[in-house]
Amino acid sequence: MSAPEHDWLLPPADLAKRLPAWLVAVPRWAPWAAVWNVKRGKFDKLPKNPHRARYGLSTTTPEKWAALDLAQRAYAAHPGALHGVGFCMTGLQGVVAVDLDRCSAPDGTPAPWARDVLERAHGAGGYCERSPSGTGFRIFVWGDEIDGADWNNHDVGIEVYVGTAPRFLTVTGYPWRPSA
Repeated sequence: MSAPEHDWLLPPADLAKRLPAWLVAVPRWAPWAAVWNVKRGKFDKLPKNPHRARYGLSTTTPEKWAALDLAQRAYAAHPGALHGVGFCMTGLQGVVAVDLDRCSAPDGTPAPWARDVLERAHGAGGYCERSPSGTGFRIFVWGDEIDGADWNNHDVGIEVYVGTAPRFLTVTGYPWRPSA
């Protein structure tokens, strides 16, 4: 099966202004490329080296991660080859990232279960946004002491990352906020 066409939610030029300052300040950024995975029947979002964008980037080599502005410049310099920027969670203490999959209407309205998760995270000071596919959401929450390990429930479509395993999460800059 060949890769389907996809309209990604691409990060805007003012991405840094849309994200919380604490997330922007952490130099763990890289551009990414969407590559169709035939076996999985979906796109993999592969981190790329912000200094040499045609090369891949390991989520276990922090010396190659970059500041957000460098990752964005690399993304902007390679239209079509790169599809956005993302954040490396590997070994990061104090941040939890949550990935909610297949839980959004085309207009960005979350499913009831996802709305509950988003509202709780937003209420705790978390940053919530739409995912690049437009069908899910991403959440980043800062905390002082976070214990535990990454976990997921693929049946529901939720993954939680606490930095204990190598992880790279895409970031769009299209925030979600509770409606009044």
